[in-house]
Parts: sequence; structure tokens; C-alpha cells
Amino acid sequence: MKFSVKISAVAFSTLMLFGFGSAEAQAPKAPVKKTKMGAAEILAACKVGQWVQMEGIIQKDFTVMCMDVKIITGPVKKASITAPARSLDPAKKEFKLLLVPIKTNDATEYENDADTFKKFGDLKAGMLVEVDGPFGLEKDGSFLAAEVEDVSAELNGQPELSNAVEMVGKIEKVNPAKQTITVMGVVYQLHDKSEGVMAIK
Repeated sequence: MKFSVKISAVAFSTLMLFGFGSAEAQAPKAPVKKTKMGAAEILAACKVGQWVQMEGIIQKDFTVMCMDVKIITGPVKKASITAPARSLDPAKKEFKLLLVPIKTNDATEYENDADTFKKFGDLKAGMLVEVDGPFGLEKDGSFLAAEVEDVSAELNGQPELSNAVEMVGKIEKVNPAKQTITVMGVVYQLHDKSEGVMAIK
């Protein structure tokens, strides 16, 4: 899966300096319906338990400034998170993406395009990885990775993606008053530049 957050270096710098509403990101292309929704429409359309694809910029407190939302209306086979790896624990073979604990086991597969990423020991802090699994979060709030893919090559020429995140998962909470959507334990903050589309898988 290609990491689809597309944010120019200029836009990214402006976002970091001036906060919400100061620059735009290119919204991902919806497979079917391309009618754009603003923050209020997104919040009205999103329901707890619904599958969504969320994209945005990681903040210092590990909340995410939401740039794009796809509301998925068809079946979804797996949940996924793409973000920089952090808090590696080689003894437990665990790490974090944002504040989400990622667990691996003997069945977890590792891969990248260069065929150089084959085990937990190849994982480095700051490496952009995509993890996926069929269930989303476990009862303890962790994510059991069926696959960990090193997608750091996508940072070539796009260093701004080092603070970007993409996630496919179920909505846990919608807070219209605060304009936030929580997906797999991650709080996404909507703002006047957030864009949404309906997407049929």
C-alpha cells in the first residue's frame, strides 16, 4: 500500500508555524464519489463503529491534525496504521505508532521493496512503517501486527511525510463540540481545511 498523504514542504512548514487552516493538503482520490465534505459534514456523517481512512499530521501530544477523511461504506478486510516507529522494545518485540502499542509475534511478516526488512531487529526508530491486522485494537488497547512493512522509501523527496500518519480503522468516538474523531485510540482534530469523501471499497 502506498502512503497517500500528499503534503508539500511549503504547506507542511506553514502548518507547523501557524496551525490549523493555514495550508491545504491534496485530498486522496475517492474510488467512486468525489463530492467533498467540510468538517461539519464529516462530523455529521461519521458514526461510532464505522470504518474510515484518516490522514493527517502528527502533533507534539500525538493527536493528529486531520487533513483527509474517507468514510468507507463497503467491507474492510483489515485495519492499518502508517506512521514513524517509536519506543522500540526489542525484548518484547513491541513498538509504538503515535501512542498505539504495536505487538508482534512469530507469525508477523516483515517486508519492504528492497527485500532488506525481514525481522523485528531490522526495525529502527523513526522508520516509516505500515502495520496491518484483521482485528484493529486488542482489548488491552494494543494492535497485533500481522504484517509490518517498511515504507521509508516513500520519504525520498518527501521528507514532510516523516510526521504524517494514515490509518484505516473503526471510529470509537465522535465529538462534534470539539470537532474530533477518535479512531483506534488516536484523536483526529478537524479544522476548516479538513476534507472528506464517501468511499466504496
